[in-house]
Amino acid sequence: MGGTKSLSCNDICWDLWGWCAENNVWITCPHIPGSDNSMADAASRQFNDRHEWKLNVGIFRELCNIFSVPSIDLFASRLNNQVPRFCSWHPNPEAEHFDAFSITWSQFPLVYIFPPFALIARCLQKMHAEMARGWLIVPLWLSQPWMGTPLLKMLIREPRLIMWRKDILRHPSSEEEHPVMKHTRLMAYLLSDTFHRGVAYDCVNTARRAFSSLGIVVDTWDVKLVLEQLRTLEPLCTLTLKELTLKLVMLMAFMQAARLQTLYLLVLKNICIGETSICVSLGDNIKQCCPKFNVKFVDFTAYATDRRLCVCETLKVYIERTAQFRTGVDQMDGPLFLSIVRPHKPVTRDTIARWVRIMLHRSGVDTRMYSAGSVRQAAALRAKAMAVPIAHILAKAGWSSEATFARHYNKEVLGDIDTFQDGVLG
Repeated sequence: MGGTKSLSCNDICWDLWGWCAENNVWITCPHIPGSDNSMADAASRQFNDRHEWKLNVGIFRELCNIFSVPSIDLFASRLNNQVPRFCSWHPNPEAEHFDAFSITWSQFPLVYIFPPFALIARCLQKMHAEMARGWLIVPLWLSQPWMGTPLLKMLIREPRLIMWRKDILRHPSSEEEHPVMKHTRLMAYLLSDTFHRGVAYDCVNTARRAFSSLGIVVDTWDVKLVLEQLRTLEPLCTLTLKELTLKLVMLMAFMQAARLQTLYLLVLKNICIGETSICVSLGDNIKQCCPKFNVKFVDFTAYATDRRLCVCETLKVYIERTAQFRTGVDQMDGPLFLSIVRPHKPVTRDTIARWVRIMLHRSGVDTRMYSAGSVRQAAALRAKAMAVPIAHILAKAGWSSEATFARHYNKEVLGDIDTFQDGVLG
């Protein structure tokens, strides 16, 4: 999902998107060769050295006192290299190597890595694959997938937060300050392949505590805590509407590793209730929708192993309980979830998020650290720990890009047993 600061462009996009939705039209973006698109590609054809930013030398030396002096600077040039030996992007007479990804990093005792931000995940993968050792500078971007487990697994010392100052990251030829430094801070990490190097596990725990002290969540909560709380909400017929609603929302979020948007869009129209499953329609497109994957309904499978955790039975009771509040054709076929207080109107996505947080808090999960959206990650990790095939997890959570997501969904049918549900609840 992208964004824009241009209100006029945003208005045009909204008009275009509305027209496409009304006319059932999908927008695709084909590739145009550069030779046929010379005007649009002109700026990208010009050499630009604006990526040659350099960390403040004083800060670099302080980090050298903590992490030791690196043997080589892997992402540098003659303008911004921090140590004499460096690897450049393009061939350079002063560089020892060029193209850092074409050489083996483990040949050096300690490497210094300050890559373009778009290459951070790739750098972590290479360090892990080659069991390299080095220290890495990255921005404090909590929403990035590499900020968490990928870093935690290779940390061998507490991370260092680089405090903000005007000259923290400048262009060596102009002394211009990097624009991103106005909105974020940098972190320094000493990394190695922790478990392959035989480092004690308490180092990982130390790193985790250091992350937590900075407000960075590097792990997730245990699904068992919430499952135990859900088991206490029995029998269904004696629960208040609030308790019944909280239980249903949490079970649905677990069973589908669903985004809150998915739960918000569930409607009663054309609902199909079977003996072992319930098929619920979606009132609109969800985030993952694309031409190759157009989701129109969500299937919930009964869980016979423990009826206290069966989403189908809970859903049936909820529909019966709320039937008295649904008057008129619109409400009978309208949104599934209603407010737990009078006049029991359809709820917003924010209300569903608040219900999830209530259940997490009741289960002993720290809601100051974990949001309602953390349910998807917790459910997927639980399923992975229970050896659920990765294809099943991808099919439920949909974390990949649209192309990968569609590719996994277009596989052959994986069977009638919901292995993801069994893994989460098992």
